[in-house]
Amino acid sequence: MNKTIFILLFFLMSCGYQPIYISKNINQLEYSEIILTGDDEINKKIINALFIKENKNGNKLYLSNSFKNEATSKNTIGQSVSFKTTLNVDLKIESNDRKILENKKFIKEFSYNNKENKIELVEYQNSIKSDLTAQIISEITIYLNSK
Repeated sequence: MNKTIFILLFFLMSCGYQPIYISKNINQLEYSEIILTGDDEINKKIINALFIKENKNGNKLYLSNSFKNEATSKNTIGQSVSFKTTLNVDLKIESNDRKILENKKFIKEFSYNNKENKIELVEYQNSIKSDLTAQIISEITIYLNSK
């Protein structure tokens, strides 16, 4: 039993395993200018979750997002039966001489049925917005730490 654990640990250590969420270089997340467009709530969540800071030296970060709730099907009366929520986040890192270093688009979608109570529907849509934002933050973290 002890030998198998030792062998497993040996292979994990020698294969270069490293946790994804540990930033290799914290200076990567410091930018001279951060330009945000789109939904302010989503942008603030992303900036706060990634610990992105402004620094006089460094590259520029452009972060734009679009959030849409749209009806995907309607019944014979014309009432919406199902919806699709889409969150697009564009991440662009540009050097001081306007050379694009990184350019990545993150897209998450979620489809769901309508609810009878409109207050419940709005609350459900807000929770979907938070969940999609959290998924995008996770993908951005993995993307930035893999570079």
